[in-house]
Amino acid sequence: MGLELMNIQPDAIILEIGFGNGRLISALAKKLDTGRIIGIDISQEMILEAEKKNAAFIPTGKVELHHSSVEKISMEDDYFDKIVTANTIYFWPDLSNNINEIYRTLKSGGQFYCALRPEEEMKDNGIVKTNRSIFKHLFSTLFKGAYPSLSRGIGIYGRSSSRTKRQTFHQFGRDWHQ
Repeated sequence: MGLELMNIQPDAIILEIGFGNGRLISALAKKLDTGRIIGIDISQEMILEAEKKNAAFIPTGKVELHHSSVEKISMEDDYFDKIVTANTIYFWPDLSNNINEIYRTLKSGGQFYCALRPEEEMKDNGIVKTNRSIFKHLFSTLFKGAYPSLSRGIGIYGRSSSRTKRQTFHQFGRDWHQ
């Protein structure tokens, strides 16, 4: 997910939303010294997979995994230095409220990183075709002006090309909500 772009500090406190098998959590944990990464996922099966993958980091307290949702992040306000998610935003139940929940838990000066597949690739995805209503307005909502306060602070990294199958990488600064 463009870890080099995230400029991970060894004392960072990071949240990953929808961590799946825990591969990104493991990569992030290797960059931390006194920092830690907290992961939330709605799938108990994925939590079990991620626990296996991060077995060396969990006992040290560097990694915590929770059965939870982006709808209610169980941390205090201004808690995380960085919040990251990859290929989950399509499934968020209430995009506007979920973005506000991220904003609430992100420290001033913190960053939200959202990786997603290019729009042209998603149009041919089987999940998208079956659940068209969920995905119908995602890209226009996020990146074409429906949330002007969100897009004002956006920085886009990476390439958006279905030919290369690379993910688009978006970075939202803490000021995007003001």
